[in-house]
Amino acid sequence: RWSTPAIIPPSGSSNGVIRTSSSRWPALTTFIRRNKQKWSHLEVKNRQGHDDSNAGTVDPIKFGMAPLEPNVFELCYQVTMLPGMWGELSRMLTITPRFLLKNESTWLDIVVKQVGSPDTSRILIKRGEIAPFYWADGNLPELVCARPNEDGFKWSGGFDLCTLGMLPLRLRL
Repeated sequence: RWSTPAIIPPSGSSNGVIRTSSSRWPALTTFIRRNKQKWSHLEVKNRQGHDDSNAGTVDPIKFGMAPLEPNVFELCYQVTMLPGMWGELSRMLTITPRFLLKNESTWLDIVVKQVGSPDTSRILIKRGEIAPFYWADGNLPELVCARPNEDGFKWSGGFDLCTLGMLPLRLRL
């Protein structure tokens, strides 16, 4: 779905947020995710030599389409006039991630992920670095959890990225 068009006022600038799925076919992505377990059952039957004509038609790998990932990207945009002579005729579009995470620790690397997502979706934020954050799965709660990038630590409880300011986190071994 397209977002609402940016209406540029006479001052020449406009700001907004776009939320988009990484899949070009979000309805198909949802359908495949819901039926994945059923399809794996059909594939097992087919491998065992049973004649199941439906097994080949429901295999998501055979769709041959672009990624069907559930990732959701939230992006901020700003439309401004170009400085100088061309500003009256042209506009400049700047797109940035909605969420930037900063690790202000001087001695600890941190990993973060969306609550409920697999550990493979985690993002490493090294000491003093800033990293963009996107939702791993649009169907999960929009909460983030964190832990030190060391063995033995458990994930923190979920917290909302829209909470302004600094948040204390309890880290458990």
